[in-house]
Amino acid sequence: MIVTEEKIKELEARVRSALSERRYIHTLGVRRAALRLGEALLQECELCELSAASLLHDIAKEIPESELYSMVRSRFPKLSEDALVPAVLHSYAAPIIIERDFPEFATEKILSATYSHTLGSENMTLFDKIIFIADYVEDGRVWHACRTTADKLFLGFESLDRESKIKRLNEAIIESIDNTVRSLQERGERCAQQMLLTRAAISAEI
Repeated sequence: MIVTEEKIKELEARVRSALSERRYIHTLGVRRAALRLGEALLQECELCELSAASLLHDIAKEIPESELYSMVRSRFPKLSEDALVPAVLHSYAAPIIIERDFPEFATEKILSATYSHTLGSENMTLFDKIIFIADYVEDGRVWHACRTTADKLFLGFESLDRESKIKRLNEAIIESIDNTVRSLQERGERCAQQMLLTRAAISAEI
């Protein structure tokens, strides 16, 4: 299945009609960040898929929580209740929506990246990692921690060698997870175990 520039243009319109203006603006920000990273780390033939994954990562974000829970529980019965916190449901539901409503974009890379863009996984590909961190550092994020992580990630990024770019990417993911865990703790909310497993796996790569 080949994702082309023409298909991306069509997808933009479809995603825009499916999301609120605020969510669509965020989505475009994620695509900008992802493509900046992708152009430095991926093959050119992967960039259209990366663009599509960015556009589709939050496609389930504005579906009612009860509908999302039912959808995800039915499709992924082995997921623990710990993983099914409201803020994460849209991530697990994204590949379900993509396969149903956007089957031409249901590639292995896009499904994997959208599924893992919130909590990550222990076996993230470079493609997965780019979508994960792009969601956190996109230029519309105003939280100070997001901006600090973005500044560290992108400072002189293009001038680094490939190994250093990947190390910088991994460090940004760890920092984003630490910031998220800290924020959840301050609010008295629980952190899904999967996020901690993701952190451990990324740490082992550095």
